[in-house]
Amino acid sequence: MAGIRSHYDVLGIDRRADAARIRNAYRERARIVHPDRVATGSASEMAALNEAYRVLGDPGRRAVYDRTLDGGGPSSATGSAAPAGRSATTDDDDLIATIRRTTYNYDAPTLEPARVPWRFLAVLATIGIGSVLLGAALIDGPTEREPDGVIRSGSCVEILPNTDVREVRCEGAGDLVVDRLIPLESRCPGGTSPHRDRLGLGIACVLPPTPAAPATSSAG
Repeated sequence: MAGIRSHYDVLGIDRRADAARIRNAYRERARIVHPDRVATGSASEMAALNEAYRVLGDPGRRAVYDRTLDGGGPSSATGSAAPAGRSATTDDDDLIATIRRTTYNYDAPTLEPARVPWRFLAVLATIGIGSVLLGAALIDGPTEREPDGVIRSGSCVEILPNTDVREVRCEGAGDLVVDRLIPLESRCPGGTSPHRDRLGLGIACVLPPTPAAPATSSAG
């Protein structure tokens, strides 16, 4: 029987891992499975790794995901059929069982469609709306994302002596901003300059720096 993998399994960490451990685990695994770096790399494994980091690297998504893992019953983990006389499960349990069988068991056979868990979806929608409203109340204007070392579109970078780039905090005018990250054998579009990501995960297509606005004269 094919094993069931969670996002924690994909990254090779336990559920007590902090944000730094998650980030480091992602980098270590990416060096091993990225299809552009090693002959044994797998596009599907890299996709699973990216999804695991997308969920566990965000505190809000991770909290919802952990609730999903905690809510699964024994029958969902083993995949055995429940007896005919079992008690009715809640909508939450149905969704959790479906997620664990279809999302994390990549070799699982096609399953019959599950009931639509309207109540669980309503709870998730409420949590999402509350998070957005809370964020809007706490944040006064836009703030820049703190660099985590993983270059992506919109990342600010600096060019190293060997022409590789690494992510840095965005400061404003004069920043070097990544337009996109492409595979190592691809070519950057016109108007950008190619620089290898220092982790070797691809080529960063860097836009020209934005010039600072000219100072205005106060003389009347």
